[in-house]
Amino acid sequence: MPEELKAFLNYLSLERNYSPNTIAAYTRDITEFQKFLGEEKKLTTVSELDLKKYLVYLLQKKQSRRTVARKMIALRSFYRFLKKRGIITVNPAQTLELPKIPKTLPEVLTVEEAVNLIENQETSTPLALRNKALVELFYGAGLRIGEIAGLNLKDIDLNQGYVRVTGKGRRQRIVPLGSYALKAVKMYLEKGRPFLKPNSEKLFLNQRGEGLTSRGIRLIITNIVKKAGLSRKITPHTFRHSYATHLLEGGADIRSVQELLGHKRLSTTEIYTHLSQERLREVYLKAHPRSREEK
Repeated sequence: MPEELKAFLNYLSLERNYSPNTIAAYTRDITEFQKFLGEEKKLTTVSELDLKKYLVYLLQKKQSRRTVARKMIALRSFYRFLKKRGIITVNPAQTLELPKIPKTLPEVLTVEEAVNLIENQETSTPLALRNKALVELFYGAGLRIGEIAGLNLKDIDLNQGYVRVTGKGRRQRIVPLGSYALKAVKMYLEKGRPFLKPNSEKLFLNQRGEGLTSRGIRLIITNIVKKAGLSRKITPHTFRHSYATHLLEGGADIRSVQELLGHKRLSTTEIYTHLSQERLREVYLKAHPRSREEK
C-alpha cells in the first residue's frame, strides 16, 4: 500500500473518527482505482483526465450511478487530503463532476404493517425473544444495522429508558426507547440472552453466544419479513425510514428527528419530509371525491 494512502487512512481513523467499515470502503475504492491506473502510474501523478477516464470506465461496466458516485467521492476526498498536506500541488479532482443520481423516495412500511410485523413475532424461545427485541429496536429507535450490531450491554439503560448509540464518524447520541421496545429488550435480557451461553458483552448474540454481525442481523430480518408474507423488499434500513417518516407524520419537528437519527446535515433528514408529503398526497388522491376529474 502506498505511503500516501496509509497516511489518508490514518487521517480518516484518527482525526475524522471514521468507522472501520467506512475506512475499509475507502480502501477498496482507492485500491480499485490504483489497479485501473496500472503499475506505471502513481496515485500522486494522476491528472483530471485520468479521473474522467476512470469515471467513463465505471459507467461502461454498468455499475449504478450511486455506486460510481460513491467511488468518485472517495477519490475526491483522497486528493483533497493530499493537496492539504502538500503531497501534491494540484488537486486533479477539484472540478470533477459526479454522475447525477436520480432522487428516489425510500421504501417505508405503513404503521399497520410495522405493528403487525412486530406483534406477530414469536416469543417462545431465546432466539425468538432476541428477534422480537431486534425488530422493536429497529422500528422503535430507528437505528442503523451497524449501530445495532455494535451495541453492548452497557449501552442500554432500562431504568432511564434510553440506548447510547455510536453512529457514523463514531459520533455518540442518546436515543429514547418506547415502552414496547423496553419491554422486548427486558424480556430478551431476562429470558433469552442468558440461555445463549454468552461469551461476549454484545447486546445481541447468536446461537454460539457470540455477538451478532451485521450480516447475521440482515439474515434474521429477511426471514422475519418472509414469514410475515410481505412481498415488497423490506430491509433493516426500511425500519429506519419508517421510524423517521412516522415521527414526522405524528407531528415531530424535523430538528428533533435529525438528532434522533444522528444525521450530521439537516438536508439528509429532509427526504422524510418529502416522503411524508407524498404519502399524504396519495391518501388525498384516493380519498377525496374532488381530487381527480373523472374521464
